[in-house]
Amino acid sequence: MKQTFFFEIYSEEIPARMQKFVIPHAKEIIEPLISNIEHGDVSVFCAPHRLCVCVADVEEFTQSSLVQKRGPRVDAPAAAIDGFLRANGIARENLVEVNGYFFTNITSLAVAFADTIPEIVKSFICAVSWPKSMHWTISAHDDVTGVTQLRCSRSWVRPVRSLLCMLGEKCIPCRVDDWGIRAKNVTYVASTSGANVEKQPVAVNSLEHYLEILAANFVIVDYEARQRAVVSACQEALNGKGVELVPDKALLDEITGLVDYPFVVVGKIEDEFMHLPADVLQTSMRVHQKYFVTRRIGDQTGSIAPYFVAISNRPQNEITLRGFENVLRARLSDALFFYNEDLKAPLEDNLSKLDNIIFHEKLGSLGQKVKRLRRLVPDLDRSAMLCKLDLVSNMVNEFNELQGTMGAHYASVQGESQDVVRAIAGHYKGHGDSLPDGGAALAIADKLDTLVGFLSVGIKPTSSKDPYALRRAALGIIRISINCLQLDLDAMVLAAIAGYSEIISVNPDDVYQSVKTFIYERLAVYLKDQESFRYDVVQSVLDFAFSTDSSLNIKDIYVRVCAVQHYLESDGGDFMQLFTRINGLIRDVTATDVDDRLFEDPTEAQAYAELNSFPEDSFACTNERGYVEFMQNVSKLRPAFDHMLDAVQVNCENLAVRKNRQALLVRVLLLYRAISNFSKIEIC
Repeated sequence: MKQTFFFEIYSEEIPARMQKFVIPHAKEIIEPLISNIEHGDVSVFCAPHRLCVCVADVEEFTQSSLVQKRGPRVDAPAAAIDGFLRANGIARENLVEVNGYFFTNITSLAVAFADTIPEIVKSFICAVSWPKSMHWTISAHDDVTGVTQLRCSRSWVRPVRSLLCMLGEKCIPCRVDDWGIRAKNVTYVASTSGANVEKQPVAVNSLEHYLEILAANFVIVDYEARQRAVVSACQEALNGKGVELVPDKALLDEITGLVDYPFVVVGKIEDEFMHLPADVLQTSMRVHQKYFVTRRIGDQTGSIAPYFVAISNRPQNEITLRGFENVLRARLSDALFFYNEDLKAPLEDNLSKLDNIIFHEKLGSLGQKVKRLRRLVPDLDRSAMLCKLDLVSNMVNEFNELQGTMGAHYASVQGESQDVVRAIAGHYKGHGDSLPDGGAALAIADKLDTLVGFLSVGIKPTSSKDPYALRRAALGIIRISINCLQLDLDAMVLAAIAGYSEIISVNPDDVYQSVKTFIYERLAVYLKDQESFRYDVVQSVLDFAFSTDSSLNIKDIYVRVCAVQHYLESDGGDFMQLFTRINGLIRDVTATDVDDRLFEDPTEAQAYAELNSFPEDSFACTNERGYVEFMQNVSKLRPAFDHMLDAVQVNCENLAVRKNRQALLVRVLLLYRAISNFSKIEIC
């Protein structure tokens, strides 16, 4: 008879950011553990206090299976072989010799699935890996001292308080000694009223009963269903007010992980705060209070409507609504005070204050960084001078998420040009989905200055830590260079190195190579993971970039990767076959001088003529189309060189003829090497 198997691990509150992560992770773990039993759908649910795994339509017995098991080597001592036989309950004649080892077939008999559940649950618990986990104290009984407190030996994301485990309507009483608990047919729910409500145990009869209990006590255990309920409840609460939620996926994910069930309250923002910049209002609400921001329906201007939406785990009333509004009023009152104080003086009046802020103990002050930026981008001198000044403002001191944003706003209010305003607003951008709307050169210069400084003093990220966000800086340079602006990065790196020479002693060549290598390493990751280019194509182009000692040109590498992958996947057969054939014939040959008087076969002269007719202007590639045309022209050489290679022996006994033929082939390979290192390409 088919039944439903499910278990719930009930714990203290699971951090919101980890709930969404654990659902697919848990599913990947449980499925192999039940691979020897026929079953239906596997579901994983996660709510703030519980992780639940459900397997539908489980058969009563596991499937028998035949497994081949390797034993000792054939020449192993007799004691080892006898031990293997005893351990597996088999006779010597059951052993089969394969490649110097003894093997035997072990039959796994069908057993009742219920008997395997304790081991499945334990294996699941051991396999779940949380980004962060903890140990806690459990009670243990000692016959001599009585009850003692011990540190549990198995960590979890938060202290585990109970385990529910059932097959159909039967409780499976498995034990988890690491946590000092035994599974019961009990879950825990809380009342939705009162300030400090104790969790109440409720007996569970089946999965359907379990879900009914949770629903009756305002728990939506399904993460996706809970998220839909949050959106639906917000929309319903805003009906008739002419406003809608400002889309905010990150906040929606966080709220979904904070509540078992969404109880919504819509609050009002007082008029005196509505003239604050929209970013200040939004930061105060979404970052500090976890309130959803609203806008007029259909408004795409970025303006904020005077309503907010708060989500709670309990039903709300007028008293709690006033509480939400009072908390926000206090926060916005501070923001309004700081805003007005900051506007009392022009931004540039604070320039000297940057000298008192340490950029890094080995790299000087922010004031020195600003001076370097002004030299790096002289065309954006005004923007570079003002871009860091909001760091000494009252507003950014209170709301550090607004750095860059407040500087741009203050610059706009104080009459700076829109080019300056956009450059200030954009100079922090370049990561995620954000790209600068203006002043892209300042954004690159800021990140490049940071990268050069830290690499100059030997500070690099480790595999697990990057405290100064150097990978993030490199990624910003890459994304801006590809999508916004192509600069002479070589000149900018050297200028940045020169700027630091006033503070530290550096070897320009070493620092340049370190910066180039670091950026190209991040570029490889970006192209493979974010742009989904083939690993071998990326490696071939980057290997070319390193081996030819070319300039630091991110956009050119990106264009080359695009062109090579596009051409290889569409029409690159002749191109790669010619390369493979020639590359396999010559090794460590560099000479390119060809003497047509040494040709012994007409096919040599024909191949040489085809090579000499190669369009010279093909080398001036600057875009993807140009590189593709170059490779198309190389592909056209294949028939002539195939005929030659079929007709003559390249590595013949006549030394002069051999070198002449090799030189002819080297000249073909040089065409390939002008694009990429095609020896890195994997031929499918």
